Amino acid sequence: EMSAKEFKPWIARKLKDVQDEIENQQKETTNTIQETKEEISTLKRNQSELLELKNLLKEYQNAIERFIIRLD
Repeated sequence: EMSAKEFKPWIARKLKDVQDEIENQQKETTNTIQETKEEISTLKRNQSELLELKNLLKEYQNAIERFIIRLD
């Protein structure tokens, strides 16, 4: 069994360990959130670029169809 003299420093160490673990988890969570935000930004940019390409291809398709119609 621990005496009061031993218990107080033990509790202080345990509380410090818990505090350190919480701080580490908070940092990891913050990093994960930032990485996720960056990935979302990249995905949105890629989506926008793909939509632009889709529209451009549709314009080319329409131009080719008009050209074929004029050939007939």
